[in-house]
Amino acid sequence: MKRIFVLMALVLGNQLPAQDQQQLVFGATANLPGAALVFETAGNYLAASGYCFSTVSGACFDYTVGADRNSYSYPYVGYYYNAVQVFNALPATSDNGGPADGAAALGTVIQLKLLNITGPAGARFAFWEGNEDGSFGTNLTWSVPVPFSGDTNLIQITQASNTPTNDPYGLIQNRVFGFTKPGLYQLTWQLVDTSTNGPEGGPQCLPSEPFELNYQADCTLAGVTQQSDGTQLTFVAPSGFLQADGYYFMQYNLEQSASLGADANWSAVLDSEGNSLTILGDDHWHTNLVAPAGPVQFFRLYGSSPIVLP
Repeated sequence: MKRIFVLMALVLGNQLPAQDQQQLVFGATANLPGAALVFETAGNYLAASGYCFSTVSGACFDYTVGADRNSYSYPYVGYYYNAVQVFNALPATSDNGGPADGAAALGTVIQLKLLNITGPAGARFAFWEGNEDGSFGTNLTWSVPVPFSGDTNLIQITQASNTPTNDPYGLIQNRVFGFTKPGLYQLTWQLVDTSTNGPEGGPQCLPSEPFELNYQADCTLAGVTQQSDGTQLTFVAPSGFLQADGYYFMQYNLEQSASLGADANWSAVLDSEGNSLTILGDDHWHTNLVAPAGPVQFFRLYGSSPIVLP
């Protein structure tokens, strides 16, 4: 029987993933009571699209390019974290730049409810709320075990208080998600209206359909599956890293060996044309079929940075 092993993921260490701010925009099917809440930018980020949010090790420093990096440390040691998601509920009034198409009805209080998490057993998922001054939060707000299923953990999106005329608008940055083990996680969320401004003191809007988002902690081979014509390898390719001297775009190569140790002979996995298989970082899932190379095979994922932009 052919035996397949996944060894490890090799990436550049002590680096902060340089992710553009990811705008998660929320609204409703209509600007009317009784409409359902919706994830407006779902097509960009849903798990079904192949997108995966990447993370950085909490042992690294957060810092501003050109600044003293030692002055920008945050208390996320022991976590792989993502701090660039922006939760944006569309405005319904001119006070907040609206009214916007797709905004929920006045009086709606939009919150994000965590329904389910799958991922490495024994891990934990944590959430830090941002501080009132807009800075990163330093006190853990809540955390749950992995796997997890429940309906009590909420993240408020609407910034206004619960009144019949409040604008559902929200634009909150510097919230942090963290994971304690390397691997791939899928989180199932649902948008809910927790206001009491609807009929009989209930919500104005109906809940959204549940939706799934993928997160990667560290860089790992997520799946190794034996097929009749080879081995199928699945992984996520983070787009790049930020250092004080610039933005490092990443590329990835799969390598294989029949053994481990100092004498292991690692060779590149080849594409259909016989060239070294190279995948450019794009924050998406990749699946590659590798032809059989022997009865026992180990695989590893190697990340390098051929391009640096100042």
